[in-house]
Amino acid sequence: MSKVPVKSAGTFVRWELMTTTAPAAKQFYQRLFAWQMDDEELADGVIYTHLRHGQKRFGGLYPMSVELAARPAAAHWLPYVGVADVDKALAAAKDQGAKVTAESFGFADLGHMALIQDPTGAPLGLWQDAQASASSPASLAWHELSTHNAEVATQFYQQMFDWQAESEGQGPINIKMFTVGARPVAAMITLSTRFQAVPAHWLPYFQVEDMELAVAAIKAGGGRLLAAPVSHIWGAQAVAQDPQGAVFGVMTSTAH
Repeated sequence: MSKVPVKSAGTFVRWELMTTTAPAAKQFYQRLFAWQMDDEELADGVIYTHLRHGQKRFGGLYPMSVELAARPAAAHWLPYVGVADVDKALAAAKDQGAKVTAESFGFADLGHMALIQDPTGAPLGLWQDAQASASSPASLAWHELSTHNAEVATQFYQQMFDWQAESEGQGPINIKMFTVGARPVAAMITLSTRFQAVPAHWLPYFQVEDMELAVAAIKAGGGRLLAAPVSHIWGAQAVAQDPQGAVFGVMTSTAH
């Protein structure tokens, strides 16, 4: 495997949606975000839909197996963090207590990937881009980790990606900000005992121009609002669920 330096190593470079009904999911997100989509048939016969924002590919969506689709909360978004060497990153993840769910493999002509669960159980992808120009797409506004063990998660992400973690004052909610240098890359929320049944997970926030219009489009497309828009100094954000059950967020600004 060729080793290509990735300028965005340690930052989020793509998101993938595993969904129960791909055609319906494509229609929902295309109408909501005006994403461009290109279908490709993979070697196993699965139709993989590449997602583009302008000319930049930032992820994809594909249908899950019948067995997976029957599970509760099956549809979901999965984040990928850029790495310079996916095999070395996977070995480091194992050493740090992560569970490997898929060993490294090549994906089309785009790059190499591996899938893990961090030590607190949150699914995560590792992505080695085939080109040296990988970068976080403009469509991805923010990334948020919800976990039951902030101490373990903090140690893992600091060791894996050299992220720094600082506490944020948000009242009763325990929030930490992950940064690379001086640049914020993600937030981490410690789930309270009230949400003990909720598994650790990453949540994507996608950029929108107008929150009111975005919320209306989500509802019109058959989606559900899980958390109403909340305004912050950097803009507004809300959390929604698509018609197939995948949870995602929308934000009006990336000025974190």
